[in-house]
Amino acid sequence: MSESQPLDALDASILDEVRRVHDTVDPLPADLTDRVLFAMASRQLAAEIARLQVVEPVPARSTQRTRTMTFEADSLTIMVTLTDVAHRQLRMDGWLAPAVPARVELRRTSGSDSATADEAGRFVFPTVDPGLVQLLVFRDDTLVPWIVTPAVEL
Repeated sequence: MSESQPLDALDASILDEVRRVHDTVDPLPADLTDRVLFAMASRQLAAEIARLQVVEPVPARSTQRTRTMTFEADSLTIMVTLTDVAHRQLRMDGWLAPAVPARVELRRTSGSDSATADEAGRFVFPTVDPGLVQLLVFRDDTLVPWIVTPAVEL
């Protein structure tokens, strides 16, 4: 077959087999579409993007499951601690550094919640369901986020 000839039934059969092998060996994640739509729905275009730097799991001997995540941007660091509080629910305690009063939005695929970071930079989301989440930090009363974290799975 030369480059100028159209695909025929044999070519289609070979491509179908390649697709089947890829679907078996390395399938797309089941939640890929949700993740893409979640990221596209963000109002993050004018925001500074924070990078996930550290995820610290709970020590093996602890009776309560806790983990800490740190996100860093050029102008702000966000540290959050996640603690199991009930069956399939978490508590998120967070700190902004440098400490600034700000509004922090917790986005999920099912909606969002807001908390206010105090003068010490501390904020709390007392009940968070596991799933895909993202933090947006707003200063003043603007509608455009200042800092946006990548979406992470809790």
